[in-house]
Amino acid sequence: MRQHVNDYLIKGTPIKELVEKIKTGLVQGQPGRHLRKTKRVPDVIEENKDVVIAHWLQQVMANDDLRRVELSDADRIDHVPGLLDEAITHARNGFVSLRRQKAADQHGTLRYHQRYTVAMLILEARLLQDGRAVSAAKLTAAFGRRGGIRSWRHGDEFFSSGFV
Repeated sequence: MRQHVNDYLIKGTPIKELVEKIKTGLVQGQPGRHLRKTKRVPDVIEENKDVVIAHWLQQVMANDDLRRVELSDADRIDHVPGLLDEAITHARNGFVSLRRQKAADQHGTLRYHQRYTVAMLILEARLLQDGRAVSAAKLTAAFGRRGGIRSWRHGDEFFSSGFV
């Protein structure tokens, strides 16, 4: 607490002295206080896509139902980078591309042929949504506890945008 104190005043300090100390404090600013550059969630996810995907894959492999479907790691994650890219684009621009819609159709068809049920598709998507919270927490810790990551509107908006 003392590191944030510029000066001490006692009760009954003359107003003229009080005003002078406030003016001096405003001119000098707050020493030792450096603002960190914040980043938007889409930027952090884009820069750390491998971390997000690795965490998601761990969660998928920890789930008995999803693990029963015999796929290589490469086959499991084949669509995830594209999903993240499109979610990032959507978060920045607010629109869904035709390419993303086609990719979603292809992904659903692929998972169907891999013997996924609709419930499994939903579970897989939820794991990616849930994984963002853990990944964001880890990434925030890497930027420092003072919240180096800045979200837009609501943090869940990125992952509830219909892509993941």
